[in-house]
Amino acid sequence: MKTVSLSILLSLGAIIILALFAVFAMHGSADNLQVIVDGETMTGVPAAGYAVGGAIAGLAIAFFALLLVTLILAGVSLVVMLILAAVFIAVVAMLTPLLLPLLLVVGLIMLFKRKKANQAI
Repeated sequence: MKTVSLSILLSLGAIIILALFAVFAMHGSADNLQVIVDGETMTGVPAAGYAVGGAIAGLAIAFFALLLVTLILAGVSLVVMLILAAVFIAVVAMLTPLLLPLLLVVGLIMLFKRKKANQAI
């Protein structure tokens, strides 16, 4: 078993043990714990197991829900970025005719400066 897999397995085991300790601490002992499953009242260690299993399932569901929300927000932000890029390109395309005289003047100035530099050499 690889080191990463082993550490994940040990972490999960530690979380389950800590969850069991938390359930026992909240209810005093496993005898006082009552969990209702399908209308049946369960007590003792099986009830603690169901309680911890439910807590772990809830954590897994919350994790995957947050993962899904993250993916949705990433997709939406990508779409918004593409829309903003398209708007920027459209604005630049609309302003290009207005910038053409300025670009011609700048080009002529650069052309004249270049010729003066060549004549000096």
